[in-house]
Amino acid sequence: MNESELKSALTKLISESSLSPEDKDLWNKSLENSPFEIMLAVHSFLIDYGGKLQEATNFLKRKISAINSKDSSAWNGILKDEDLFLNQN
Repeated sequence: MNESELKSALTKLISESSLSPEDKDLWNKSLENSPFEIMLAVHSFLIDYGGKLQEATNFLKRKISAINSKDSSAWNGILKDEDLFLNQN
């Protein structure tokens, strides 16, 4: 899959999801200038855990908040929570 095909596939998966319009926009903006490897990882996650897009959105929002507040403790907590989530699902 090339980059153009990957962007189209991600856009389709996100647009067809049950996320709110605001959350869809958040994903689209976040992926807009992401490196190919990041987009590929997100695509793989959506294929493997498609029903868990809301949980992934919550993690994304928490990460953005931690970055904006420069809270490394919160960031570490998010990574631990993500690890638990991935190992349970």
